[in-house]
This record gives sequence, structure tokens and C-alpha cells, in this order.
Amino acid sequence: MKITCTQENLKKSIFAVERVVGKKSTLPILENILIEAKGGKVTLSATNLELGVVIHLSAKIEREGRITVPVKILSLFVGNLPSDAVIDISIHNLEMFLVSGNHSAVIQGFDSEDFPLIPRVDDSLYNTYLNAQLFRNALHKNMFAVSPSNIRVEFSGIFLYFDEGAIYMVSTDSFRLIETKLSFQGDAPEGVGQGVILPYQTVSEVIRLVSEDVEKVGIVVQDGQIFFQIGEDIALVSRLIQGSFPDYKQIIPQSFSTNIDIVKEQLLQSIRLALAFLGGTVGEVVFSVDGGKEQLILHTESEKTGKNTSLIPVKISGESMSVVFNPKYVLDAIQVVDGDEIVLSLNSESSPTMFVPKNKQEENVSYRYILMPIKK
Repeated sequence: MKITCTQENLKKSIFAVERVVGKKSTLPILENILIEAKGGKVTLSATNLELGVVIHLSAKIEREGRITVPVKILSLFVGNLPSDAVIDISIHNLEMFLVSGNHSAVIQGFDSEDFPLIPRVDDSLYNTYLNAQLFRNALHKNMFAVSPSNIRVEFSGIFLYFDEGAIYMVSTDSFRLIETKLSFQGDAPEGVGQGVILPYQTVSEVIRLVSEDVEKVGIVVQDGQIFFQIGEDIALVSRLIQGSFPDYKQIIPQSFSTNIDIVKEQLLQSIRLALAFLGGTVGEVVFSVDGGKEQLILHTESEKTGKNTSLIPVKISGESMSVVFNPKYVLDAIQVVDGDEIVLSLNSESSPTMFVPKNKQEENVSYRYILMPIKK
């Protein structure tokens, strides 16, 4: 193999795949990336056997070939070259030779035949496409409620299903639940059935790989795996979490007795003040709804720091009541729900509450954040 590329392009490609590399793996080959020049394309591939990424590298090919090399040393060498550098790369007897201006290196490689095969699907199977930026933003917001515990494996990722021309993304840690609805183009992918669960790392990698210049993401589900085509140059494949996601719609009330219109910035300021009295740790904040005075009273009390009360002018429709929340979870709700105003919907001190934008949501995406109060 003999190719020529820029430092900028090679560094970007290495960055795209290196986080997937199996670190401290029982299989040393997984600590490497595969570099292949074939059919007029140069590709970099990495896998940890659960997740695989393949990216096309813009380069001039003089001779085809393939090799696997340790990603750590390659990344450090390329990353420390000048950003405007041009790199000549060639291989001979499982050694990679890199030359760039006054700098050169030889990296010991390994036989590419030992590198695991990364599953791929034909481009013609990609019949489902999402707006890349809306999809990335939706995944990022759903990450707030993904459970960090593996006790219930079905909660350790994001549930994804298709219904009536929209893709739904749902995450929960049993204390709160986030549902995102996003329009898509094309047909719903086969193999989804009642829904699939994306692992946390897969979601994290999709978010990272969707750069600002990517316009669309294609999806294929096949044989217990999900395939993403990110823009024109990146393909990602991941195993799906095997588990049954609960019928979450059963816990969402169909109607609410009290609805409160709140200016989001005022609620944000009040929650931050409450957290200040809790020392930034998990605690409790009491939401008292005063329908007569059209105000929401937030109260926090700590034996160590004192008390804090904030009065927020609001529009209230329905009954007055008091509900106790974890303020950190309310802060997350503010970050999930877009718009300048939030509608907080309640039924009682112990039933699920809902945060949604007051005004019309974006044409192609909508969010709702369900939060369980703290029972007193």
C-alpha cells in the first residue's frame, strides 16, 4: 500500500474511529485499526466486537494494500504533526512507514487477516433517513434519562420505534422519562418490530460522529444489529440490547388537573438558587402552586445551609397543590424542553408530572419530559 493524504484528513479520520477501539482487550488485535486502500477508496476501521466504525479517508492512492496498526501510537504521531502537513504512507513486511517533511516514523503493524470482520449492509438497503442535526440533538437530550445501572439492562440505552411516519426515542431511569418524536424520510426500516434498544456507547458515538456539516443519517436494522450511514463517509454498526422495554405509555397520564405556564429562564434561575442551598448535591425542592395569587413558590431547606424561597409569577389553570421534586431532575427538564416557556402539568403530589414547551413545537421534532415527584 502506498497513499498520500493531509494531516488534517488523517487526524479527523483517526479521531472518528479511535474511541471504538477495544482498550485493554483480551484480543490485542482490537487495540488496532485497519487501514485499507482498495477500489479507489481508503478506509479506516475499528471495532470492539460490540460496535464498529468505518470511515472513508480522502487520499491519493498509488498502490493498494491493507494493514492493522496500534491506534494509540498512530494517533499521537499524526496529531503532533503540523496541521498543514502532507503525509506519505507505505507498508512493507507488516511495517507502516510515514514521512512528512522533516519527520518520519515506522510503526510495527499486524496481519490484517487477523482483524475482525465488521458487518456492512448494501447501500440500497438504506431506505430510512433522518435529519442528522435534529437526530443528534434528540439523542443528546434523551441521554439525560438513560440509567447508568445495569440492573435493568433495558434502561441502559435508548428505546427506538417507528409509528405513523415518525421515529420515537424513549429513555428512562425509572425516576423520569424522556420521549422524543422525530419525523423521518422514506420507509420505516424492517426488523424494528415493536422497537429496539440502542446501547449507551452507540448513542454516544452517533452523537460524536454527526458533525455540523452532516445533513442526513440512514438507518437499517438487521439480525439483531443496527446500521447507521452518517453522511457520505461514515458507517457505524452496533449490536442491540436484548431486552423488552416496558409499555411506558401506561405511566403517562392522559389528562392533568393543573397546568402551569412558566417562563423558562425564571424557573432556571430559581432552581439554581435552590441547588446553591443544597451544595450542588441531590436534595428536595417543594413546588407550591398558588392558583389564587397566580404564582409558583419554590422552597428549599437544609439544616446545614439554611432556607431559600423563590416566587415565580405564572399562569395557572386548575387546582392548587404542593409537589416535591429532585431539583437536579427539574434542571434536566429545563435543558430538554425547548422554547422560552414551559408548561408544567400536574395531577397530585404522587403522580407523574409532565414538562413540555408552551408554544408550538418544532415542525419535525417534539419532546416531553415525565418526572415522578418525591413522595412525602
